[in-house]
Amino acid sequence: MDKNMFGLNHLNKLHLLFFLLLSHSLILSGCATVSIEQKQIWRETGPVCFTKPDCDAKWAAARNWVQENSGYRIETYSDNLIETYHPPDASPKIAARVSKTPDGTSSEGNQINIIEIKVWCTKTLGCIPTVDESVLKFNQYVSSVQANDETCYKQMINDIKPKLGFYSGCFDTNKCIIKSICYGSPSYQAGLRPNDILYKINDTLITEHSDLSSSLSNIKFGETLSIQVTRDNANQTYRVKLPSK
Repeated sequence: MDKNMFGLNHLNKLHLLFFLLLSHSLILSGCATVSIEQKQIWRETGPVCFTKPDCDAKWAAARNWVQENSGYRIETYSDNLIETYHPPDASPKIAARVSKTPDGTSSEGNQINIIEIKVWCTKTLGCIPTVDESVLKFNQYVSSVQANDETCYKQMINDIKPKLGFYSGCFDTNKCIIKSICYGSPSYQAGLRPNDILYKINDTLITEHSDLSSSLSNIKFGETLSIQVTRDNANQTYRVKLPSK
């Protein structure tokens, strides 16, 4: 075969053209293999609910997100499953399946429930929007929902030790993250919000559960705590006033 000035014959030029078109399509579609790091971020930011009003509010938000963002209507809706119709072949629009799964109990005896979304499409070159983008937006949207339920904090209160009014989870990435906040609690009134990453409580650096327990072991009624968190990649400090006995 005749070759051009770059040493490419006709067949090689066709291969090069196909590669360039494929690369361009992959960039446009945002297709990429989901990394371990991405999956860890999904886990850390995933919605968690603790009380019935909290779960009801977040489950309703999950349904609303699917209705607004999936390319397909909801086929199944129950107390623990939301699932859309399956997409046709070669469609970049996302389908979704949301589950609510029990994961133990809190110290107050409330059932802990993890809300998790799976999104997919049938387009070989990837989904629009991407799977990662969809999961992170779902997590952010549902986690931010707040039930106006003052009984959540009342269940925490006792005469032995004051309570901040939030539930948190600690992960093997050296992060302790606020997962849910009781409406009207000292933490809520101070401005803390779900998915804030705890950085410091007073002078104690928070990287694991033992740090969190240690920092709260000697708090007193009427005390004001300095709590530093990371939110949107920036550190912010909040002063949390604990109730009087």
